[in-house]
Amino acid sequence: MTVITSPKHLAPGGASPPQPGEGRVVPGTPPFDAARLDALLAEADVDAVVTTSRQAAQYLLGGYTFPFFDHRDAIGLSRYLPVVVYVRGRPDLAAYIAHRLEKHEHQLGRFWTPVVRTVSGTTVDAVEHAIAHIQAIGVPLRRVGIEPPFLPSDAAAVLRDGMPNCALVDVGQALERLRARKSPAELALLRDASEKVVDSMLATFAACAPGITKAELVERLRQEEVGRGLTFEYCLITAGSGLNRAASAQRFEEGDILSLDSGGRFRGYIGDLCRMGVLGEPDAELEDLLGAVDAIQQRARRSPRRRGAGRRRGRRRRLAARGPRRVPGARHGPGAARDALAHQRGTDPLPRPRRRPRHRGRHGPVGRDDAAPPAPRLHQAGGHRRRDRRRLRSAGRRRAGLEPGGARRLTFRRRGRIDHAGANRASSQQGRIGHGSGIPCRISTASA
Repeated sequence: MTVITSPKHLAPGGASPPQPGEGRVVPGTPPFDAARLDALLAEADVDAVVTTSRQAAQYLLGGYTFPFFDHRDAIGLSRYLPVVVYVRGRPDLAAYIAHRLEKHEHQLGRFWTPVVRTVSGTTVDAVEHAIAHIQAIGVPLRRVGIEPPFLPSDAAAVLRDGMPNCALVDVGQALERLRARKSPAELALLRDASEKVVDSMLATFAACAPGITKAELVERLRQEEVGRGLTFEYCLITAGSGLNRAASAQRFEEGDILSLDSGGRFRGYIGDLCRMGVLGEPDAELEDLLGAVDAIQQRARRSPRRRGAGRRRGRRRRLAARGPRRVPGARHGPGAARDALAHQRGTDPLPRPRRRPRHRGRHGPVGRDDAAPPAPRLHQAGGHRRRDRRRLRSAGRRRAGLEPGGARRLTFRRRGRIDHAGANRASSQQGRIGHGSGIPCRISTASA
C-alpha cells in the first residue's frame, strides 16, 4: 500500500486545527493529532482502522456523542454501533457510519469526516456500510485494525466475510496511546470535572449526621453532581470499619469513617476522586495511617524521569532485596492484597492501567492524567485512602481538583453548616499536600 504522509492540516483561513476537548468542528480537518495516529498505525503495520467503541468514536469525532444512546444502546435485538473508518495517511478518506436518527446532527454540521452515512440501525448493517465505503475508495489494504472487545460477534463475522483478503488486527493499544496524550483543553475539562466532583462531596459531607444510611448519602451525592452539570457515573462508599463499597441500609454512626469514591462525567471527560471524613475527631491511629499512606503516595507522585533499562533493573533488584514495605495497622500476607489500580483519566472510565506486564516499557507521554489510589485493608479503621489526580507536564505537575498549598481541614456541624478551619499541617509539609487531598475531615457532633 502506498501511504501519503499526513500534512499539517490547517483550518480554513490558516487558523489552527481543532484540538481534542475544544469542541470545534472544521469540515475535512481531523480534531486530533492525525500525524501521531498515522505513526501509531504504522508501528502496528496497519493500513486502516475501523473503530466500533464509543470512546474511540467520541475522540476521533472531536468529542461528539449521540445523546439518544447515552444511557442505553440496545435497539430491539441489536445495539447502537458508531463506526469510524480511517485510512492511514488519508484523512480525506475518513468516514463515519452513523445511526439513522443522527441525520439531524449531520444537518447541524457536527461531523468533520468527508463522508457521513446516517444509515445504520443494527450492528450488522453498520459494518456492512463501512465495508461498502472501504470498497468504494479503492485503496488496497493488507491489514485493517479493529477493537475486538468492542466489536460484536455478528458484526465481526460480517467484517471477516466482507474483507477476506485483509488481516484483522487488534489496534486497541494504539488507539489508547493516542487518547493518552492530553491537550490543554482536555486537561482543563478534567480539572473542571474533578473540582465539580470534589465540591459535590463536600456538600454531601455537610449533610452527614448520625443515623444516615449509605444509600441516602449516595443519592445525595448523585443530586449534588447532577446539580453541578455532571453526569453521575458511580459512587463507591464505605462506612465504619467495613470494606464493603456498595450502597446499602448500613447507618453512619458516631466515630465512623466515611469514604466517598465517585466519578462524574463533564462534557465526556470523567472526574474520579475519593474523599474521606470522620464523624467526630480522628484518633491517633487514623492520623498515623494517614501519614503512612501520604508518604507512600507523595513518593509515587514525584515527577517521573526516563531512566535507562539498567537503572530500572537495578532499582527492581534493590526493592526485591529490601522486601515489602509495611503500613502500620494494615494486614499483610496472602489474601490481604491492596485494592489498587493505577490508571489514567479521560473519556474512558479506567483507561490504560499501568501495572500490567504487557504495558512494561511503554511510558505514557508528558501531558497524561493519572490517578493511583492505594487502599490498604485495616483491622479496625476500615479502608484508608488518598486519591487525587495528577497531570504530568514538562515543567512540573499539578493535580486536578486541588489547589497548591497546605491541607485544608474541614469541620462539619450537625445542622449542615460548614466551617473551613483552614488548619494547615507543619510547614515542612506545606506544598506537598493539596487542599482537600484526602485528609480525614472532622465531622463534629458538637451543637452549632
